[in-house]
Amino acid sequence: MVNNSISIHEQEESDNEESSEEFYQYRFVSQNTVDKRWKTLSTKSRQHIHDLVLNSIPTVLNNTRGTKRKANLRDLLDKLITKIDEKLETLQVPKTSKTVNFDYDKLHSQNRSLELTLAQELDQISQMEMQLEHEKQLLHEDTKSLTKFRSDKKAVDSRNKMLQRNKLHPLLKEELGEAVEIDEELIKRQFKLSKNKSYDPEKDDQLCEIEKSLSLHLRSIEKTTQPIDDLVYEVEEAGKCLLQLMKNSGLEDKLIDKVFL
Repeated sequence: MVNNSISIHEQEESDNEESSEEFYQYRFVSQNTVDKRWKTLSTKSRQHIHDLVLNSIPTVLNNTRGTKRKANLRDLLDKLITKIDEKLETLQVPKTSKTVNFDYDKLHSQNRSLELTLAQELDQISQMEMQLEHEKQLLHEDTKSLTKFRSDKKAVDSRNKMLQRNKLHPLLKEELGEAVEIDEELIKRQFKLSKNKSYDPEKDDQLCEIEKSLSLHLRSIEKTTQPIDDLVYEVEEAGKCLLQLMKNSGLEDKLIDKVFL
């Protein structure tokens, strides 16, 4: 990072991390130092970075569904590589000691492993999201059934009140309104629903089954969504590791911003 003063400090990621936690060192370098001592990347280094990004394209395309999406993604990746190459031509980096040799094969292997892990976790998240949508659909259907049942019950109760009026004295009928024809089938269904004058929902088998089904779907949704937070956390950690590997390869923050943002 470039600034008008020079300072070095270390920052610990978290007190709760494992004993193998990493420490990152940030350097603030003056613009004068950059202009005098920093040099552009060598042709070999630029070519290595180019090959590293290029070799990762097949993995990305293989995990993309649809011919059209693959073609569009390929065009975007080609443009990205072009921008990276243009940036690397003018990117200034500190001089490295001749005795320092980067193990590019090891870095490439680690990067490949992280990409495969990330792809598997993304696929798992996609499957869990599909399962979640299925559970939501079942819940929606059960909710509609429950709403319809309550609406039908309300209609039955209203009809029963009107049927009761039909049994009144003719003079009372004139006061309460027009008489309603008796629906024998409706009366039989209502009689089976409850033999008592008062309706008890807890003894209604149909309502109890619907409520039980809703409860099961809600618990299933809760169990399905619980592992998603852990997967998202692992995906974020994998992303951090990828960024760190690129830093170790000599890329600076500005390059990272261009590539990932």
